[in-house]
Amino acid sequence: MGPKTIHVGILGGGTAGAVNLIALLYHMKQPSWFRLQTKLKITCIHDPKIPVTQVGESVTPSVCFTLLDALKFSMLQDLDPVDGTLRFGARYFWDKANGQTFDIPYTSPGIHVNSEKFSYKILDMALKEFPDNVTLKLDHVVNYTQDRDSVTVVGENETYTFDYIIDCMGTPSKEDLASDAYSAPELETVNSVILYPDFTQTHEMYTSSYVHENGWMFGVPLSHRKAYGYLYNKDITSPEEASKHFAELKGIDTSSLRRISWKHYYRKKVIDRRVVTSGNRLFFFEPHQTLPLHLYNMVAIDFLTKVANTRNDVSTINKEMNRGWGDAVEKMQDIIAINYAGECNIKSPFWDVMKNRAQQRLRNSDRFQFFVKTSEGKPQGYFIHPEKVMSEYINGYKINLKELKRS
Repeated sequence: MGPKTIHVGILGGGTAGAVNLIALLYHMKQPSWFRLQTKLKITCIHDPKIPVTQVGESVTPSVCFTLLDALKFSMLQDLDPVDGTLRFGARYFWDKANGQTFDIPYTSPGIHVNSEKFSYKILDMALKEFPDNVTLKLDHVVNYTQDRDSVTVVGENETYTFDYIIDCMGTPSKEDLASDAYSAPELETVNSVILYPDFTQTHEMYTSSYVHENGWMFGVPLSHRKAYGYLYNKDITSPEEASKHFAELKGIDTSSLRRISWKHYYRKKVIDRRVVTSGNRLFFFEPHQTLPLHLYNMVAIDFLTKVANTRNDVSTINKEMNRGWGDAVEKMQDIIAINYAGECNIKSPFWDVMKNRAQQRLRNSDRFQFFVKTSEGKPQGYFIHPEKVMSEYINGYKINLKELKRS
């Protein structure tokens, strides 16, 4: 009898689907996978009716490491096709808040990419490099069901059967979000964005973050433009106020710019038997510190690691992955709160509310309180950030850990 073959379906053609594909191909090369004597078949189902959004995205060094190891992606040859630029860190223009600009340098490079071109590029490379392992299906998914042994995906063109699926099909419906499967985080920060593409070339090798009265603004430099996102909380600042302020900041007409608002949410379970959830279907908080793509990568690698280490014991895979996801959700909220908990001289409705909420979140977090206790002298690593990065954030935001210590 030959090696067992595990069939995985990745539903969704966006960046999350691409990152999950990269992670699966990466893990397939690892020794633990070969010890399992298992083959992996991946079917990517892309809906031709849903275009991939063109947004500038920041990719962390860890995701880049996975990409470079999984595929023959070249930082010299393959950045231009995805409008890519190198990313050696993040620069925080926080002078208005606490009098300083500070950097978060990385020890290895990340990249900035055009999300649409990146997704297509990754799929194209995977199909060429792994023709026996990766298949593309253009189909609209109607629904899927699962039983003890498999998942059945019903499309408009075909019906598919998989051992597992990774659902990256975008934002959950209002009905899904109202169900018991989802929950709202304790801290809701910014929940709206105005997007502006500036076609002035910048030659910046960092992601930018600019503080302002109503929240903050990101800047993602691509090869032919810089994508700005003016972030605010629509429950504190009206869309009209935000548009007017953004127009003043950039000296532009904001009337025709794209606007998006969202509700913060997360799925309580990252895996339900044989269905792994990823992308916006898994969670949506705010786009600070490039957390989403990093988390999608972690989830996919964790999934195949559990498959290998448990000899494909579905019950154990579910138990261990969901326990890890619960811990990740809590720590992620702490990481987000750090961005709002430091010294801030801006007097505005947003910052008056958000700083207090963020500090309260950190005082109530048992995990963060353990970090505070063990960081006496100098900060330790926390969640996805190593010691040096946490130290840069604490010092950059001028966060007084003693003041955040629970009394």
